[in-house]
Amino acid sequence: TNFIDVATRVLVGRDTPAPVDLIQPPPSSSPQPDQPAPGRDYLAVKVPQFSWTRLAGADPYLGVEMASTGEMACFGKDLIEAYWTAAQSMMNFRTPVPGEGLLFGGDTGTGMLGEIVKVLKPLGFRLFAVTEEVKRHLEEKGGEGVTVEVIEFPKEDKRALREVFERYDVRGVFNLAAARASSMLDEDYVMRRNAVDFGRPLFMEPKTAMLFAQCMAAKLPKKEGEIPSEVRRWSEFIRGKPL
Repeated sequence: TNFIDVATRVLVGRDTPAPVDLIQPPPSSSPQPDQPAPGRDYLAVKVPQFSWTRLAGADPYLGVEMASTGEMACFGKDLIEAYWTAAQSMMNFRTPVPGEGLLFGGDTGTGMLGEIVKVLKPLGFRLFAVTEEVKRHLEEKGGEGVTVEVIEFPKEDKRALREVFERYDVRGVFNLAAARASSMLDEDYVMRRNAVDFGRPLFMEPKTAMLFAQCMAAKLPKKEGEIPSEVRRWSEFIRGKPL
């Protein structure tokens, strides 16, 4: 196949060839994006690997620019399993576990922060915010019985902020800011930047933040001594066929 020719036809919108599944016969109907294609019992997800720690002081905010320095791709029986596996395969990624703290910040206008808390609430995480506005939003939209604690947040003293993260056992950060920070004292910038510097998982894109919350709801708590269901041999995905 001449992929340059195909790409050109797609760009100009003329005589675009029909897609061909090179692994399985063409399905009779298009699958849902979070479900395997007909004839398969798996799908694959690729997640970006960021290197914010190499850029001292840079705002870990996602825009239209290419920011990732690599990717991790993993297979799974469905979207939850594939994304969960790929996320945990990222370098220096540690999954928060129930009982630890999660810090929330960013835009409350979309309601997505509350929806994420609603998914995570049954797991027993401690929930924190740095403003009363975020606290009220999470407690109003996160479901019955949600309690959020507002913690101190020293924006100009990195050592003191690290001590706050340790004191409250903050092990993950969800910051869904609507725009890039306007200054280095912006609380959302400080939250994002120091989550990176302190080695905490940072979720700042609404859809992937929600997806990871759904993954935690499905996969946590982990059972001690049990091999996770997502750990499978490559041969199981290709049904024993040789590479």
